Amino acid sequence: MECWCCPCCQLSRVHNKLKHNKAEMNVGICVGISIGSILIGIVMLACICHQRKKIRERYGIKGNCCSDCCTAYCCGGCAIQQHLLEMSSMGEFPSACCYTVKEGEYMT
Repeated sequence: MECWCCPCCQLSRVHNKLKHNKAEMNVGICVGISIGSILIGIVMLACICHQRKKIRERYGIKGNCCSDCCTAYCCGGCAIQQHLLEMSSMGEFPSACCYTVKEGEYMT
């Protein structure tokens, strides 16, 4: 639900966890993605594709740029939620702003 209503928030948290290993929202990234999405819809698509690539590299998941872009284009919200669930299943929950989860109690 959160990835559909505020994908910029979730993208910023996943970015913060991947890049800085911090389980919190990065306001600068969130605001930047929000403004970019309003001005140019392709920014969100590029962010989702980039995160999918980084997640595939980090966890050794098969795939390619073409499938990442198709997934992001057809259902960006679903792709963002998949990022959260994939990271959570690997024990790296990137945090949430609408709910809390105790360490180790991730939905898989």
